[in-house]
Amino acid sequence: MFDIEVIRNRPEPQRAYKWWMDVIGLDEFNPTYVEQVAYSYMEFSSDPLEYKATQAFTAGIARPGSLSVVFYEDELGTTQKLLQKWKEKVRNRDGTYNYPDDYKVDILLYLCDSRNEIINTVLCEGAFPTQGSTIDLAYAKNDRVVISQSFAVDKIILDLPIPIPEGEVEVGFPTIITE
Repeated sequence: MFDIEVIRNRPEPQRAYKWWMDVIGLDEFNPTYVEQVAYSYMEFSSDPLEYKATQAFTAGIARPGSLSVVFYEDELGTTQKLLQKWKEKVRNRDGTYNYPDDYKVDILLYLCDSRNEIINTVLCEGAFPTQGSTIDLAYAKNDRVVISQSFAVDKIILDLPIPIPEGEVEVGFPTIITE
């Protein structure tokens, strides 16, 4: 049995809508076009060890985690153009590939509390677009277009010191003013 006061004294829960995203090194990026983000932390495979007819498991290969983003699309095709331009930094139109320094960027997620204060940051190092979703077009529908994009990442790091440049910075929400 546990004391109910322990439960009552917990901090407010993290809300799924209290966040915003920024891409470092991609000047054309507009954070207001990001509608949804899903990420996971480092994952390990489990490798079995067999000894004297018993089995135990140890950590195997480490995977850096994953990142998936759903973007808003406007009637000008802004998101499609941005992602196409980024993908052309990976692979040129003539079929040649560029160096990772040409296309890998860092993606920052800022998580906020109920007062819109930043409580956590998630850094996705070395991100670049991989598999995108299909875009369904039909005369019989009046749905809006959204674009889902998966990203490969080198590493996902939680709870960094918050790197906010000096001056007034507008990043979707909220406006941050630093000295």
